[in-house]
Amino acid sequence: MDNSEIVKRLSARRTCRSCGSIFNLLVDKIEDSICPKCGGELFQRDDDKPETVQKRLEVYDKQTSPVKDFYYTRNILRKVDGTGTVEKVTSEIVSTLKV
Repeated sequence: MDNSEIVKRLSARRTCRSCGSIFNLLVDKIEDSICPKCGGELFQRDDDKPETVQKRLEVYDKQTSPVKDFYYTRNILRKVDGTGTVEKVTSEIVSTLKV
């Protein structure tokens, strides 16, 4: 998945100050800053801001990504395209895992 898509998705996450529920503006189709569960204020956590997400991705590329090669060479790692709808991605995961 493209980093810009990851930043877009993670930056859309909001948390309710009152009940702690977590929503994604893209998935949950929330257009204002009011929690649909309790009416509390939705806010963006600091670690969900685009610049923070980008830094997390840079750390991933340096420190975690090399582990993929280890598992790929052992034919353990499978790829799933995560850019589709939730239903499409879930279906592809289930198909890939053969469950």
